Amino acid sequence: MKPINSLTATRGLAALLVVIFHYGCTVFPFSLAEHFFRSGNLAVNYFFVLSGFVMYRTYSTRHITYKDFIRRRFARIYPAYLLAIILAVIPVLYGWVSLHTPIEGKFTTGLLLNLGLLQAYIPGYALTVNSPGWSLSVEMFFYILFPLLLAFQLKNTKRFVWIAAAVYLTTQLIHFWLIDSWQPVYPSRRHEFIYYHPVFHLNLFMVGMCGAYVMERVKKLSSNFAALLVFAVIVLLINYMPSGISMHNGLLAPLFLLLIVLIAGKDPRLLNAAPLVFLGEISYGIYILQEPVHYYIYHFNEDYLHLGGPAFFYLYLAILLLCSAISYRLVELPLRNWLNKGTPRVSQPL
Repeated sequence: MKPINSLTATRGLAALLVVIFHYGCTVFPFSLAEHFFRSGNLAVNYFFVLSGFVMYRTYSTRHITYKDFIRRRFARIYPAYLLAIILAVIPVLYGWVSLHTPIEGKFTTGLLLNLGLLQAYIPGYALTVNSPGWSLSVEMFFYILFPLLLAFQLKNTKRFVWIAAAVYLTTQLIHFWLIDSWQPVYPSRRHEFIYYHPVFHLNLFMVGMCGAYVMERVKKLSSNFAALLVFAVIVLLINYMPSGISMHNGLLAPLFLLLIVLIAGKDPRLLNAAPLVFLGEISYGIYILQEPVHYYIYHFNEDYLHLGGPAFFYLYLAILLLCSAISYRLVELPLRNWLNKGTPRVSQPL
C-alpha cells in the first residue's frame, strides 16, 4: 500500500513537539507560545490515534498470522528501543564499576520491566530507565490486541465504531473521576496509574482504527483549508481549555482523527517536502533517544562547552537529529529487515 508521506511528516513534527515540551519550552521562539508547548506531550496521544489509523490501513486487506504480525511489530519498535535502554544503562554501570555507586533495586526492576515492555503496567516504574519508553509499553499492548480488534471491526464496522465511541466516553469519565477523587500529584503511583497505564489509552487506538469509516464520510471535505481549520481548533483548545480539564488520556482523540483523515485525503504538497518526510522517517529515533542523548550532551556541555539557554538546546537538537538519522540507517532498518526474514512482506505506510 502506498505510503501517505504527509502523515509521515506529521510524525516528525509531533516528535519535535515532545522534545520541545521536555527541553525547550522556554527557548526562543517556543517561549512566545510557552503555554502551548507545555502541552507538547499531547503529541503522544496523536501518535496513538495515528497508530490505530495506520494499523487498520496496513492490515485490513492483508492476511498475516498473529505470530508474524507480532514479530513484524517487534522488529519495528524494539531495535531503537533497546539502543535507548543501552545508552541509558551505560552511565549507571560506569558509576557502579568505576565510582562504586550502588545500583538501586528499583533501577534493576525497572530495567527488567523495560526490557519486557511492561513498565507502564506497574505504577512507580512507568518512567524508569528511559522515560519516553512508557509509550512503547502502551503500543505493544495495542499490538497484542490489534488482530482481535481488527477481526471484530471487519465483521461489523458500525458496531465497532459504536463500541470505540463507548470506550472513549467511558475512559474520559473514569479519567476525570479518578483525578477528582484521587487528586494525584506528580510524581506518585496514582499519577502513573492514571496517566500511563495502557488500558486508559486503548480508546485512542480504537478511535484511530475508525479512520477508514470517518474518511468515507468526510472525503468530500478534504482540503488544505479544512485540515488547517481543524488544526487551529486543536491549538485553541490546548491554549484555552480550563486548567481543571485534563486532555491527557484522549480527550482530543476525535479531533486528532479528523485531522489525520483530512490530511490523508488531501495529502498536502507542503507536507510531502523531502526534509519533512525524512524527519517523519527518523521520528521514532527522535522520540525514543531524546532522553539518553540529552543526558550525554548535558554532561559534555557541563564539562567542556558551558553553553547556556538556546545555544545548548539547539546544539542538543542538532545532535539528536543526527543520532536519530544514524539510528534509522544503521540500527532500525538493518535489524528490522533481519528480524523480518521469513515473514510475509507487508507494506508499512509509516
